Amino acid sequence: MFTLRYFSLGLLLSVVFSAAALGQGLLTAEPDQIRFSKMEDAFAIEVFLDGKPVASKALKGARVVIGNRNYTHQFELALSKSGDATVTIKPDPAEAQVGTYSLVISTKHGDALVAIDMPLDQMPDTLENRAKEKGVTVEEMKAELGLSQESQRETIAVRLPQFQYEGSTFTLRVPTTPGRVFTWKVNGTVVEQGLDKNTLSQVLDTLGDSRIDMEARQGNVVVAQWSGILKVVAYPDMMWQVRAKETFELQAPRGYNVHQWKLDGRDAGRDEVYKHTFKEPGEHIIECIASDPIIGNPGEYRRFIWKTRVLAAKKR
Repeated sequence: MFTLRYFSLGLLLSVVFSAAALGQGLLTAEPDQIRFSKMEDAFAIEVFLDGKPVASKALKGARVVIGNRNYTHQFELALSKSGDATVTIKPDPAEAQVGTYSLVISTKHGDALVAIDMPLDQMPDTLENRAKEKGVTVEEMKAELGLSQESQRETIAVRLPQFQYEGSTFTLRVPTTPGRVFTWKVNGTVVEQGLDKNTLSQVLDTLGDSRIDMEARQGNVVVAQWSGILKVVAYPDMMWQVRAKETFELQAPRGYNVHQWKLDGRDAGRDEVYKHTFKEPGEHIIECIASDPIIGNPGEYRRFIWKTRVLAAKKR
């Protein structure tokens, strides 16, 4: 026989810092939110670093908490020993308690966080029988036991810029109160996640419309959501002309450590100043990508394109 005890929801998630906060990349878990309705439920949770599976050998452990208190004994946890990192979790029938918890998966890259909702609302001889005994509905029973939460989602107004240049850092900060877990996605991919991370700072490198999604949770309840479309554009092409058989120089954008030049799509050097001589008249594309800025976000870059018309050489 198992012992079923009741905890009210609305408790804060534990303070867990993701590896991204330590500058080691974005550590995420899939799924990052699970719900146990009955004792037989089980979930296999995978761990990713910057979207790539983490190896099992990187796993250090897992624990279930509410705030600073450990409730791991209420669950059965199994960590994979080989292949991709996986943590399997299910309730321990002898210890299970209704409530809202956080699963913290520790790896050598940092911690990944999973929200656990534990209503156990499909078990016989619990909610349904209690509701019948008291002459109330199951939903009323849930409310009395703290298993149902009605939350008024907040409305967030965000004014996006008309456009954002490719390779530049887009920063968006939304108002918040302490203790919320934020998840930010760009074009469907999680790029930032963690406690009190109400600011998105992301280098946008895909031209066209980029969809940005934000979700904020208080405990296990979604309290705010926002989505928007931001247009990412390239720097305007530069039109210029030069004569054949005359050497010219082009200066790369200053303030960057790395420079990559291309001529008609082919590698043309890594110097800060590009020198070249066209032998014949024609049309050419010169491209320069400057990256690794001396100051600022190390992921930023600038791409310049010169649409070049080569005129005939001067007659001597």
